[in-house]
Amino acid sequence: DGGLSAVTAGPGAAGDIRLTADRILMRRTVGLTSGTTASGSGGRVIINAGELTLEGTAAAHPVITATTNGLVNGGAAGSIEIDVDTLRMRAGAITSSTAGSGAGGRSR
Repeated sequence: DGGLSAVTAGPGAAGDIRLTADRILMRRTVGLTSGTTASGSGGRVIINAGELTLEGTAAAHPVITATTNGLVNGGAAGSIEIDVDTLRMRAGAITSSTAGSGAGGRSR
């Protein structure tokens, strides 16, 4: 289990995470996360694939997230951009959220 993250804790923007493949399989607690905990903007999570599968259980599931948690002058969360021919989800999550003053990100 593991994952990729691009997070900023300062005024600069977080980087992007870009995955391009024929097939992407995410199992259990694998995560792709872009976010910010400060005034910098979160990066984008971009996935281009023929097939994307998120496979887990209620207790251990893969996630794709874009978040912002900056309480004061928080930056905007990044966006999630998924372009796939087939999406399969078995107890996975794709979320964009805010827990601070910054705007939530866009999912498409």
